[in-house]
Amino acid sequence: MALDGNLGTEDSDGDGIVENQTCAAPGLCPREINPPRIGGLPLPRPVVPPRVAPKSPAPRTSERAPSNEQPKADDRRDRGDGRDSLGRYAKGNDGRSGKDEEKRILDELEKDQKVPIIRDQRQATIPGGKHGRFYDGLMPNGDGTYTGIEVKSGGASKTRQQKEFDARVSPETPASVRLPDGTTVKITGVWDEP
Repeated sequence: MALDGNLGTEDSDGDGIVENQTCAAPGLCPREINPPRIGGLPLPRPVVPPRVAPKSPAPRTSERAPSNEQPKADDRRDRGDGRDSLGRYAKGNDGRSGKDEEKRILDELEKDQKVPIIRDQRQATIPGGKHGRFYDGLMPNGDGTYTGIEVKSGGASKTRQQKEFDARVSPETPASVRLPDGTTVKITGVWDEP
């Protein structure tokens, strides 16, 4: 439909748009233009790719990007808390200060709970889990199961993997650990200290 200077207030062409404006200068009013044709067929409309924001370079950081590779047994670099990526003491950290505090806390817990705590750090696993986990101690629950104890001192905090592992441990999905005598037991809970 060609538009003239005097538009109505109804949808006169059935396109769902009400033409309810008046054009101030009839010679400058917008007009509907028929698309050009070749051989009686309209020209194809050009394909316009969607606009995509330009990629900005990744911010520079001194931290290494997380890797999907398994850590090497001889890689003892400090992950920031005095331990390496496997939870062992990092190169240059003999562990005396952290171990002394851990022993003190486990001694207090053992006295308060009136149960012996197994202090050998053994790897606990959950079926279907990607990573194992080493607890600082294991406390018997009295029903043949154990609670894994994690001691953090000096401002240290759990790693993401430790948090994810601990969140899965429950009586319904227990972790398993082999004790020094070869017995395999279930861990059904986690106790964080302090």
